[in-house]
Amino acid sequence: MNDPQLLSELSSIVNQIKREHDEAAFEFQVDTLLEKYEICPPLQRACQSLALTKDADKRMLSGLEEKAQNEIRQIYESILHHCNYNDIPLSKRLIEDYERKITVNGIEHALPIARNLTLHCFLSVRDIIQFLLQKNVLLMLIQKGAAKQHIEFISHLAKLNDKGDIIECNFSPSYDQWIQKKEDIRENVAWYCHDQLMYLKKTKRKLNPEFPFNNSKNSTLLTMQNTMLSVGQSVDLSEYRPLVVRLYEYTKQDLLNPLRDQFETLDIYYDGDTGIMTLNTYPLEFDPESIEGKLLYALTPGGILCNGPMPLDEIGAEIFDNPKMIKRDKDKIYKAQGRINTKIEEITNKKSVVFSDSKGNMLRNPEYNYQN
Repeated sequence: MNDPQLLSELSSIVNQIKREHDEAAFEFQVDTLLEKYEICPPLQRACQSLALTKDADKRMLSGLEEKAQNEIRQIYESILHHCNYNDIPLSKRLIEDYERKITVNGIEHALPIARNLTLHCFLSVRDIIQFLLQKNVLLMLIQKGAAKQHIEFISHLAKLNDKGDIIECNFSPSYDQWIQKKEDIRENVAWYCHDQLMYLKKTKRKLNPEFPFNNSKNSTLLTMQNTMLSVGQSVDLSEYRPLVVRLYEYTKQDLLNPLRDQFETLDIYYDGDTGIMTLNTYPLEFDPESIEGKLLYALTPGGILCNGPMPLDEIGAEIFDNPKMIKRDKDKIYKAQGRINTKIEEITNKKSVVFSDSKGNMLRNPEYNYQN
């Protein structure tokens, strides 16, 4: 089956989905579309590309979420210190809510939560800040002459309107970036569409915006809870239609890319003296003295991109001439890796050629075919 025929079949299915208003018929057409992605080699390759992008995005999200959790915890502890210093009687319920604990008859129990842990902690801290803005708390601090310092403390955590109400919280920049990154993925990224359509195929339930981001035991439990809660609720077809169209547009672009077949097999050579990488017959120029150039030199013994994992510490020792690499240097390497992959993708349409495995080691991406 050639690509024009495949595109014609996909277009026909997508057009039927766009016009369909019967839920059962809609779900059947979505199942038919997804089956194409499972059995057609060109679409299998497209799915492999989506999976690589998904892995990279989820690694970024995981890093942002971890930073957000640390920032939120630090702010929570600073609030406790502020309250202790100013003798502010913080509600036990607020503390237990943040700590996800509850005391019954003198016995402490773990408190289950019905939402993402990071979101839970963020909202719990926001509730504490809101409590600290209550009139009785402010009046008590006015009597002590500590109200001005208290408001200054709060102003570093949240933006307030003229009435003293919270407009937005700004105590965790990483949380804001984490939320924004997820929103960008929901609005623009094809792997999110594929995951949501697979969710529909497996559950026949309403769209769950968090499903594609779930990767922890707690998140898996939340997915199951949300799925159970949605039993008996009809599927909102208008939520799924844009996902079908976006996945199709991505696929069409991938299938029509004139470079796709040309780079089916990669022949990569890097000259560490000149900084020239040759991709099949296409040259890419890097500054050999830049971190990108030094990273490529470390990853290309004999000029060939390594096919076995190279530990990040060894790479860092070669680039920075220091066996003990600090976090800032690791971040520089990962950013350089991203810039290299972006330049390679612009030519080959292949993502994450310079790959990081689950342990942080770097190697050439095992999903692709190589000449050497």
